[in-house]
Amino acid sequence: MPRKKAPETLPAVPESNETDEIRDIGTESTETETPPETPPVKEKRRWGRKKDKPATAETKEKPVSSRQAFYDLDFRKLDKDLSPDEQQEWNAIYASFRAGSILTGRVAGVDSIKLGEERMTCLVVFDYRVKVLIPYPEIWAEEESRQYERVIHRFLGAEVDYVIKQIDREGNCAVASRAQAIIYRRKSFAKRLYRSGDLVDCRILAVSTTRMLLECEGYDSTLSQRNISYGTILDLREDFRPGQTVKAVFKGLEGNRIRLSVKEVNPHPFEDVESRHPLHCRRLSRIMGKYAGGVFCSLEKDFTCMCLYSPGQKDSDFNIGDNVIIVVTKYDYDNKLVYGRIVSSW
Repeated sequence: MPRKKAPETLPAVPESNETDEIRDIGTESTETETPPETPPVKEKRRWGRKKDKPATAETKEKPVSSRQAFYDLDFRKLDKDLSPDEQQEWNAIYASFRAGSILTGRVAGVDSIKLGEERMTCLVVFDYRVKVLIPYPEIWAEEESRQYERVIHRFLGAEVDYVIKQIDREGNCAVASRAQAIIYRRKSFAKRLYRSGDLVDCRILAVSTTRMLLECEGYDSTLSQRNISYGTILDLREDFRPGQTVKAVFKGLEGNRIRLSVKEVNPHPFEDVESRHPLHCRRLSRIMGKYAGGVFCSLEKDFTCMCLYSPGQKDSDFNIGDNVIIVVTKYDYDNKLVYGRIVSSW
């Protein structure tokens, strides 16, 4: 009896789910077993492409520093049309930024400017055409930032030292630090080995009616009238202004505080007073102040005579600033004072 032939068709392949169909794309195998999942690394090789790596702190673009931005500038292009004076100004700014050299300029104004995300009060300095901004935190040494907070608006006309910290070449401006220049000045001052009694040059930064702020080799010092003049001055602003340079006697250094005396540059006016203003002489004078019934009258520019009214005179008849005739009545050799009496108005 003949044997039966095997059927020409193969048994039906079990249906596979959708995931298996996606996984088997591109394979030639006809096996019914589900192949194992391909590791991600093999999938990359099979398809010939790589997945992008997630961004990390190292792969993110780093912000460009102000120094790197400076070196990236095309100076030939930016400076080709500058005049000789403008070129000289920018060369000094470039040198200060790169080497930390000190520049000196006159304060032209005080502006409130937005720097970054904050709005700050800044000193505005011009050497020629470039606007240099000195933000308030960079005006003072750290220990003096609060002490002189209300004085900044009196700086107009003052000469200050500064070091360039940032440059906006296309904006034609720069940001500077006076605090950095103060550090350099103090180091230089320490090398000179000044002794008490030596004369030093001081720059006037600000002046009010009764006080004056001086800067000497990186040290700021506030002087009252008693350290400025032997006599009484009604208003210091009449004789002093920011930007002036005055001589002072160096009295010593206590930590970061310098002690100065402007009046001691000159000898005390009481010396030889008997020859200049003998007893019972009459002198034209000016009332400089009043205190507890007494009147301060000027014998000389920086020399005051302590006066009383004559019998029959009233205090309301005399005002500060009036010219009067006085007579010298007494000398106080211990305290170097001269006393007198008002004879009449003039």
